[in-house]
Amino acid sequence: MEVGRNLLDISKVNEAIQLFHFALCFNLQTLRDSDVDVAASYYWLGRSYEDKGEYDKAIEYYEKDLKISLNTQRSNHIDALYHSLGVVHQNEGEYDKAIKYHFSTSPLCRLKQQFGFVNTTNHTYIAYIYLFISSQLDVSSLIFSISNI
Repeated sequence: MEVGRNLLDISKVNEAIQLFHFALCFNLQTLRDSDVDVAASYYWLGRSYEDKGEYDKAIEYYEKDLKISLNTQRSNHIDALYHSLGVVHQNEGEYDKAIKYHFSTSPLCRLKQQFGFVNTTNHTYIAYIYLFISSQLDVSSLIFSISNI
């Protein structure tokens, strides 16, 4: 996986995608479908397609990773996936879905928030989405939307 990540770092996205597909095929043949290494392959494919601008494929692979990660209760990774899904939906112009994912957090993250450790990154994205939407809507409908969250 490290080689694929390095390829992404130097903007060799197509090569990274080929490598991650190979890793996924290998992992699916040698591991259970619900193994965390299979989930990692899905994540890196999603990330690669996101970098390439193919958001539908990114969503497909992120959601496969999310399904496995929810079953294995990988809380920190789940939060990162919600964030990635929020960003991809935002890039697609699907602002309602983006906000849903940015507000979605694992129980561990909710516990952190209860004690004052808030993930400000997601809040920044939510604010950005509302600012973008407000340029297209009248202010009264924006205030109504925010108050219903």
